[in-house]
Amino acid sequence: EIPSTLVNSSVLAGFALPWVIFFWRERTSPFALRVFLGAAAFLTLCLARSTGAFCALAAAAVVLNRKTLGALWRTHRAKGVVILLIVCAAGGWKIHQKIQMHVGPYLGMSRVYYWESALKMFRSAPLSGIGIGAYADAYPFFKTGAPIQNTVFAHNFFVGLLAETGLVGIGAAILFLFFYCP
Repeated sequence: EIPSTLVNSSVLAGFALPWVIFFWRERTSPFALRVFLGAAAFLTLCLARSTGAFCALAAAAVVLNRKTLGALWRTHRAKGVVILLIVCAAGGWKIHQKIQMHVGPYLGMSRVYYWESALKMFRSAPLSGIGIGAYADAYPFFKTGAPIQNTVFAHNFFVGLLAETGLVGIGAAILFLFFYCP
């Protein structure tokens, strides 16, 4: 793999997710165009296979439709509880499945080590980060924990963004969310 801005599922999903939300909220473009572009962004999320991005999409759906969901909750509380229990059970199963994927001497700890390395990168350049797309190149120098394989990304969009762009990038992301979300 060649490290670049959209080289991994977390970054690709982080790129596509705001577009899904944008086309969901956009009301001035023709309906067919919004549906097509929103579907293309959603397909990108599916191809990225990022569980975190789908969780973020679900959270965005709840926030953007909170009034409608509140009214539905008041009228169909029992059905809502059943749906919530199903979603929690599916989420628990997915977390269990993810943990079982990590085998070896670190017993599911590989992501924790990747995140520790990303935080070490952030501490080395807190203002500007190590540079967009530079995680893979910097990782061998900041590797922590058990003898795990090299990786090209932090396996977490926000931790990777912090490592690669520093406080400036995280600040820009927070400002975008603050001014863009209702």
